[in-house]
Amino acid sequence: MVIHRTNSGHVDGNDSTWSDEAFILELRHALRNIYDPDELKKSRLMQLLSFGEGEIPLSLQNILTSAVRELKPDSTLSSQSDAWRIYNILNSRYIQQFQQDEVARSIGLSPRQMRRLDRLALMALSEFLWSHYRKDFQAKNKPVLDPGKAGDEFDESKSDSQPNELNWLERTQAKEVISVASLVLAIKKTIEPLTRSLNIVVEYVVPEDLPDTVVKLLPLRQAVLTLLTRRLSNSHDGKILIKADYHLDYVLITIDPHGIIFDAPAPDEDVRETLRIANQLVALSGGAIEISPLLPGLGFEQITLTLPASEQVAVLIIDDNEDTLLLFQRYLAKTHYMYIGARGFEQAMEAIERTVPHIIVLDVMLPDIDGWELLERLREYPKTRERPIIICSILPQEQLALMFGAAAFIRKPITRESILTTLDELSWRLRQEAD
Repeated sequence: MVIHRTNSGHVDGNDSTWSDEAFILELRHALRNIYDPDELKKSRLMQLLSFGEGEIPLSLQNILTSAVRELKPDSTLSSQSDAWRIYNILNSRYIQQFQQDEVARSIGLSPRQMRRLDRLALMALSEFLWSHYRKDFQAKNKPVLDPGKAGDEFDESKSDSQPNELNWLERTQAKEVISVASLVLAIKKTIEPLTRSLNIVVEYVVPEDLPDTVVKLLPLRQAVLTLLTRRLSNSHDGKILIKADYHLDYVLITIDPHGIIFDAPAPDEDVRETLRIANQLVALSGGAIEISPLLPGLGFEQITLTLPASEQVAVLIIDDNEDTLLLFQRYLAKTHYMYIGARGFEQAMEAIERTVPHIIVLDVMLPDIDGWELLERLREYPKTRERPIIICSILPQEQLALMFGAAAFIRKPITRESILTTLDELSWRLRQEAD
């Protein structure tokens, strides 16, 4: 199918001509449903890219996420430039799936400005896709493109791109606290298109009293799908049972085959390589994957996911601006960080008496006390003297903050990525010190 774009507002009857507007509408729909395999399978972009009938939608997902990453501007550009705002909108709105009003507040835009730049962002992404993937729009059954190198054919032997992809996932995918039942359902939903095509039924058993787990959901789901896609090749019929359990500080999820017919076992080399990639993805959540010994002619006996149980990290946010506190609360929601808010010195001390925070985030421009004085008091107070403190200010005062004993500095306006990355780094330091 040869694809042509037009400036008209329609797509012709045989879908061979796409208007700019039609393409952008399809692109917006795919981005809004980027983590929903069922919706991606319905996307006309799948037809446009000429994927086969049973092609897994992760191909489209990878192309879209890598294209957004390629639009990230050079660090020398001002953070207030349209280029950075367009990238932040694409990344926050569609890759991290924040609400439009949250994204607008995080980068300081009015609703009207947000609508204008959202449109510009989609147009920029549209132009990038057409200029870099046009030959793939015109080709049949083109292999999946390497997310790390837009425009190059994907080649699994090119391992040099994998660290880049893993680093990108590490930076952009936030950990979230999720119930084990929700996680199992997410895994079930992820593999259903594959198992349905193989006539394999998926069932699950999850006890009610399991603790939550804290994971990076997208890499985890991709790891399971990558592993099962390879492991279930040349198989059909039967059942997969997903079971969950808890041992020490870890949640264990086992994927158990029952009666599946394997026409031929996967080669050992394929098993090792696929397991290596899957473990790299799961390691981003602090977990691991194991496959029990192969049984001759059966492909695999059992896959076990080992994931960390949720450990709540209390974070005290001291800021006199109610909107800023609400923004922090939204950013910490569905993560393993427990939000505690205080609008000044008295509220902060009351909160510390109720729950001693693991980490403190402090704005230095407070109405009832100078922030630098409060930092010194917190550094001397017995309950908080060992707790890392992050200075969060609109002023460029990083050196001053570190000189006064702060553990880190974040410049306002904050983003979800910046605060979660900083909290993750300090949490890791706390765990290392505890060990």
